[in-house]
Amino acid sequence: MKNLFKFACILSLLITGFAFGQDLNALKKDQTFIDYLKKEIEVINKVNPEDIIKIRSVIDDKVISENEKEDLSKYLGFENFEGYSVFLMEQHVALRKLQADYSLEGIDPNVLATEVIASPEIYPIIDTSPQTFGDECSKSCVKTNRNCLVKTTALAVVSHIGCAAIDSFGVGLLCHAAVQAAAIAELSECDNQQGVCLRGCK
Repeated sequence: MKNLFKFACILSLLITGFAFGQDLNALKKDQTFIDYLKKEIEVINKVNPEDIIKIRSVIDDKVISENEKEDLSKYLGFENFEGYSVFLMEQHVALRKLQADYSLEGIDPNVLATEVIASPEIYPIIDTSPQTFGDECSKSCVKTNRNCLVKTTALAVVSHIGCAAIDSFGVGLLCHAAVQAAAIAELSECDNQQGVCLRGCK
């Protein structure tokens, strides 16, 4: 799954090229970006981790039938493909607006992570129940988890930007689904590793 996520990120960079002069201070306060990210996190939180394998089985074929569209939509927490299509279109429109306003094509995921996702304005969106501890060992675990969440979210956003540049709806659908599945797996692993780390502090 990690390889899949890396592939999606590389794909986005190949498709969109490179851009300069992004106003990242304005981006992290932009309501369109905030709403976009909230909707992505909502989808991620609705997915059952056990369904990641099912999502992978659909997108690995690189061709999606009508029945598979319905199955994929349900695995991602939607009632049907129509609902997922509406979500994708709304997110696509938001990304296009953000690209036009901030020239996000080819933005470095590390820059997006440190300058935007980790900011006080945005981080609470991706970590709605942060844990706090007094001892240094536990604090270190939480900090590592925070970095993991930030990096994964930034990679997902950059990858979705690449998916949005694909003209074919079918291919774009598979691209977005691949990114969402990878993000779910990676974010779950962030939390799992934090649990292991915290148990080691006792």
